[in-house]
Formats: sequence, structure tokens, C-alpha cells
Amino acid sequence: ARRRRIRACAARGVHRRAPGREPSGFAFADSDYMRQIFQSSGWAEAKSRDVRFDYVAGADVEEALSFLLEIGPASRIIQAMPEQQRTIAAERMRSVLQQRSDGAAVVFPAAAWIWQARAIG
Repeated sequence: ARRRRIRACAARGVHRRAPGREPSGFAFADSDYMRQIFQSSGWAEAKSRDVRFDYVAGADVEEALSFLLEIGPASRIIQAMPEQQRTIAAERMRSVLQQRSDGAAVVFPAAAWIWQARAIG
């Protein structure tokens, strides 16, 4: 969630709290919320395992920027902006991506949550 917030904030040029319980892949990180979903859907003993990995956003800054402007939370924020603000937002994102580029790829630390549960009944 932190990585998503960094990219989205770079687009907006503001600091923003991590996402709440809106539908998204990031909701899997909220254990209490996920257990509620499993319990209300007829599942028990829900548990998660988080997997940490390097997320490659692109081979270079321009490829990563193009990708992130098309998909994900930053893209939704930018698409909702007035036209004249989009260029400024993309430049802020480019600056963040340059900091994450190692010359071979633009890489962010990332996490995924793998959930498993037992069906009741």
C-alpha cells in the first residue's frame, strides 16, 4: 500500500493516507477486513502469508511512466485531473521513477498477500 501511495502522491503532488477498505488488491493487506469478508462468506480459519518482492514497473523511466499512467491508482488520479494539471503530475511521477531506476529497470519494493481459508460446512 505504501508504494501505491508514493506513486499516487507523486502524481498529485500531495501526501495522502493509505487506502482504506475500498475494493482493490490492496485490501488484502488488511487482515481484520479480510477475515470479516471470509467469515461473512462461509469461510473459517482465514490466514494470510505476505510475500515480498521487487516490482518492476518498466525497463526504463519512460516505459514505467507510460505503464503507471495507464493502470493503477496514480492513473485514476491523473485521469480525473483537469488536462493542464496532467502534465505537471506526470513530471512529478517521472521524478519519483528516476529515483527508483537502477539503469536496467525501475524497481519498487512490493508485497502481495496470499490468503487461504477452510470452507464451513
